[in-house]
Amino acid sequence: MSHQFEKHYSPEEARDLLPRIKGWLAHLSRLRSEIETHEQRMTGLMAPGSDLGGSLVNAWRAFYQFQINLSKIESRPSKRKDWEYIFYVDLAGHCADPKVANALTELGRHCSFVKLLGSYPDTGE
Repeated sequence: MSHQFEKHYSPEEARDLLPRIKGWLAHLSRLRSEIETHEQRMTGLMAPGSDLGGSLVNAWRAFYQFQINLSKIESRPSKRKDWEYIFYVDLAGHCADPKVANALTELGRHCSFVKLLGSYPDTGE
């Protein structure tokens, strides 16, 4: 696809635009590197479990459905309610990744809350 531009810039005008173009290209480069590193990131979250039979499987099935690896799952007793546990989970991917965002939305349908603790670089440990 070719484009023709109506405006022809003089050498002086082009020289004046050069810093803006360089800034724009640097910004695009930063965005590209952020997008490329989404695959190499981990996201931490916390969500409550329920004492109802099968509720844990139903809640965490979204990660299987969207093929997201859960690298760590820990549970701690909730201080709000007896027999309720809070699950702390690390998963592969950035929370801005559409697959991860869709899985978190689905998880939210099965839990009373989902709290994102943040996305951070995967150290590979």
